[in-house]
Amino acid sequence: MFLAGTVAAAVLMAFTPIGRRIAHQVPIAWLVLFQAFRLPLELVLHDWYLSGTIPKTMTWTGSNWDIVSGVLACLVFAFVDKRYWLAWLFNIIGIVLLLNVGRVALLSSPVPFGWDVEPKLELILHLPYAYIVPLCVGGAALGHAMLTHRLLSD
Repeated sequence: MFLAGTVAAAVLMAFTPIGRRIAHQVPIAWLVLFQAFRLPLELVLHDWYLSGTIPKTMTWTGSNWDIVSGVLACLVFAFVDKRYWLAWLFNIIGIVLLLNVGRVALLSSPVPFGWDVEPKLELILHLPYAYIVPLCVGGAALGHAMLTHRLLSD
């Protein structure tokens, strides 16, 4: 519920007057490059897996391939201002990968229908790990919502 609420709040924030203003004033390339934060985030998640904090499923060696979003952001941001189709493609891939993160996080947590993984994903119960949902997942959702709004408007 925390994850769903965070994503919903982030998406709604993108369509407030401030969110719309930012989406229209910031170059599309910057809206794409913003998602590059997902690359170092995935490196941190991999380190947390190696230290036994999170299950392998939450890394690129498991079922979370969100690192692709960060890499793609770094590769395509310079080209998207003149090639809107590339911005759309990047945005769609990023949204799908973000949805996959939510799926993997849910199934890696201690829910009755979850995967049999150890340790269970319980970041929400421990600070500062709990900040990953509102700051990182919410930030990625906000960024994608703003980029979507901008692309639809243009």
